[in-house]
Amino acid sequence: MKGWKQFQRQDFVKSVRDRITFNGSIKIRKSAFFLFVFLLFLGGFFRFYNLNWDEGQLYHPDERNVAAAVSRIEFPTKLDPEFYAYNGLPIYLYHGIGTILSLKGEQPLSSFLASLINPEKLDFQKKDFSWTYDWSKINLIGRFFSALSATISIYLIYLLGKLLMGMVGGVLSATLLAFSPSLIQQAHFGVTESLLLFFLLLITFFATKFLKERKIIFLLFTAVFCGLALGTKISALSFLIIPSLSFLISFFREKKKTKWLLLGGSFLILSFLLFFLTSPYTFLNFSKFRESMEYENGVVTGKIKVPYNWQFSDTFPYLFFFKNLHWQTGIFVPTLGFLGIFFWLYFILKKKENILALPAFSFAIFYFAYVGSWYTKFVRYMIPLIPFLVLGTVWIILKLTQFQKTKLLGKILLIIVPVSSFLWSLAFFSIYTRPSTRIVASKWIYENVPKGSVLLVEHWDDRLPSPLPGYDPSQYIYLEMENYDADTPEKISKMAKNLEMGDFLILSSRRLYGSIGKNPQEWPITSKYYQKLFQGELGYVLVQKITSYPKLFWLEINDDSSEETFQVYDHPVIHIFQNKEKFSKEKLESILIN
Repeated sequence: MKGWKQFQRQDFVKSVRDRITFNGSIKIRKSAFFLFVFLLFLGGFFRFYNLNWDEGQLYHPDERNVAAAVSRIEFPTKLDPEFYAYNGLPIYLYHGIGTILSLKGEQPLSSFLASLINPEKLDFQKKDFSWTYDWSKINLIGRFFSALSATISIYLIYLLGKLLMGMVGGVLSATLLAFSPSLIQQAHFGVTESLLLFFLLLITFFATKFLKERKIIFLLFTAVFCGLALGTKISALSFLIIPSLSFLISFFREKKKTKWLLLGGSFLILSFLLFFLTSPYTFLNFSKFRESMEYENGVVTGKIKVPYNWQFSDTFPYLFFFKNLHWQTGIFVPTLGFLGIFFWLYFILKKKENILALPAFSFAIFYFAYVGSWYTKFVRYMIPLIPFLVLGTVWIILKLTQFQKTKLLGKILLIIVPVSSFLWSLAFFSIYTRPSTRIVASKWIYENVPKGSVLLVEHWDDRLPSPLPGYDPSQYIYLEMENYDADTPEKISKMAKNLEMGDFLILSSRRLYGSIGKNPQEWPITSKYYQKLFQGELGYVLVQKITSYPKLFWLEINDDSSEETFQVYDHPVIHIFQNKEKFSKEKLESILIN
């Protein structure tokens, strides 16, 4: 009887302990879920806030190219966008949405859908179709989809992190991705980076699910998203590494090889069919597409030198990208992320971790090894790597908390890494709470520079002042400084003549003086010209310098050392000089040469 009572008491204690553990785990899951929802809304707010930050000026050259391509489309008579650096999906998507938006007001969406069956009932004369040809409106559509896909990507990496590391891993992954400044920045541009990242995460998630459960439906979804990614940009070919490895691992585990070979063939057919349907002119005008790709390949490898890749003349492969990843993600993620990726793969090879992460991180290593070697190193090229650095960072932090000797370090990192990422993203986000520096500079020029003044502006950069409402840029006379041209006597003579005639000289960004100044062997005179300009030797005095650096409360973070495109599209430093001394052409030419 005594033994029975003791057994009952032990059973009761065990049931209470189990209930407490179960209730505790539910509370933890609920807290993690609500934290994730908060992160999703906050990350979405950072991405959607002030999408019209440039007031329709389109200061991003790729946005201008996309908008121009969209405006050339006319369904169904003209489907060739005549632009092949990007593929057709985003161009057709933006045009289609623009068509729907053009029918707002008097015709609801239902009338538009009815018009597809019986078009003559729709009165097109009353509609505003500027959404399909006005570049600034097209660009807003592109930015909306960038922000939308970037926000959904937070949810996708949560699912992927949860699949690989559990709920805590999912929430931490979502935290670091939500607070990645480069992803917040790309969400404010109507280009393809955010959309490609969205498809990459979908491909990775469903390929990983397929590897885990080997259900054909997951392979089908992966094929669909591979096709859509290829329809967005040809660089998405590299994404096929992930489903290919997932398929091969599954293939060698299965006994019925013939069935899996048929599945693999079906995967490729479906992917490339969707690729063709979403970007037909990649194939129908293949000669133009190939010509465009050969040019782009020449630019990224450095075989073709153009003004916008001279800035990379003295940069080191891999190291330059690694340095700039700290601007893109924060001070901890690049180092911890790479360490996490390599150690995670090592644990997989030692069979101490599940093989599920192998395809994703094999892609990450291949991608960085290949792209990191390029001569041209725009920070946007590293966007596809960021989610995997985030996952690697989360994994190594969680792994450190599991061992007694490293538990304290892991707990410290568990706090400071997300907090530092949040603070850096908050600082970077602040640039969208202020007017663009080019807008500020334009207003200053209109209000302080007399009408009829001669303004010296630089080629290969955005001319200021911009055409703002209520102001007329044609009230000024513009002379162009063609500083990327070779330093011939004719060029120097023209430079001196322009400097003599100019009243104000405007540097709209650091594009020219940043790249020319680093290449004195190519521009021996022009590189010194910028030094003399800033030192006041040419008779021009700096009267206005306009900046909008990332700012956290009272702390301003100077990002002039970042890669050029991290700054010059949305918050460039503007310099405005006034010709105070009025030197003669002969004197200016002497100063320039000597």
